[in-house]
Amino acid sequence: MTNSLAFSIAGIFLAAVVGALPPLLGKWSDRQLHGFVALGAGVFLGAVFFDLLPHTIIAQPGMLTNF
Repeated sequence: MTNSLAFSIAGIFLAAVVGALPPLLGKWSDRQLHGFVALGAGVFLGAVFFDLLPHTIIAQPGMLTNF
């Protein structure tokens, strides 16, 4: 295993632990927990959108020139 792979795995694990701590450590209302879920869903949807956008532009080369 290379050093960069080991650092990546450690970084992902650390980010997961840090991200899981706020809801676990405090007393949260339903409204606050729904806010956390909404934020997480928005991050995932944004990541999917920005991941698929270049593939769409490559698949439809004239798409941006039709405006």
